[in-house]
Amino acid sequence: MITSAKPSARPGLAVFALVGAGALAACVWAPWLKDDFTEAVSGWDLHEAASGSQQWYIGDFFDAGFSPLFPGLAVLAAAILLALMALVVVMIRPPMGRGAVIAVRGIALLGAALPLVNWVNAAMNAGAVDFQWGLLACLGGGLFSAIGIWMATSKPVQRV
Repeated sequence: MITSAKPSARPGLAVFALVGAGALAACVWAPWLKDDFTEAVSGWDLHEAASGSQQWYIGDFFDAGFSPLFPGLAVLAAAILLALMALVVVMIRPPMGRGAVIAVRGIALLGAALPLVNWVNAAMNAGAVDFQWGLLACLGGGLFSAIGIWMATSKPVQRV
């Protein structure tokens, strides 16, 4: 059976994860991308400019091939999901069951994967567009939150 972190550490780790989720949500309105001809655009600007299903996912953003980007709405949903998982970690009485740990960690990794995909694709297409500080801050917020959730659901270290 997988046990969780010490009960006294879980609220602190949840705050750690909530700060990351808050940073991820705030960075949706920060500048993400810029090219030589336009001013910097945020993730929310990309969402507003898209239509239909492209408000959630753009499969060929940088070129005609496979170069996905998740606009601001999808990243904002990931931030909300990460914040909810941080609250779940605090609300579930320890020890968490194996299924709960797997579900919470899986959702946390999914939430962190969206900004990671955005950053990797922007970095791979750096010649076509310059990525701005907001995209990197989104990546940091997503990873910060996922690490906090992962730590809160891990086994405490046994000292001998």
